Amino acid sequence: MVASGGMGCILAKMEMCNDDFDREEMEAVKLPLDSVTGWGKRLWGLPLGKRREITGLPTNRADIALYGSLIYEQIMRRFGFASMQVSTRGIRFGLFADLITQQKRLAKKPVCANFFLHRCPVV
Repeated sequence: MVASGGMGCILAKMEMCNDDFDREEMEAVKLPLDSVTGWGKRLWGLPLGKRREITGLPTNRADIALYGSLIYEQIMRRFGFASMQVSTRGIRFGLFADLITQQKRLAKKPVCANFFLHRCPVV
């Protein structure tokens, strides 16, 4: 499973014990289900003030992080994912990467970088 967006990145930062945003480091994080579950239990077991002290968890997200961790945990359990790979990029990046992969597989012309903005053909 790929976790894209805020809470996935927050879980990675908490796992790394790092407040900095380092795309390469964060995208190297692969969280097993037991780590996601562990973070959820820890967050649910702490009052808001203590959650705000956790390295990697932005103080303005300490109130909702417990719900985000629970959502990821339940999705992983429901669909049988053993781990989650963190992506700092959004869904459009994933769709574009998937499109390029499909194009290569089908041995068609590559898609230009402006495909989603202008639907331009490769010249």
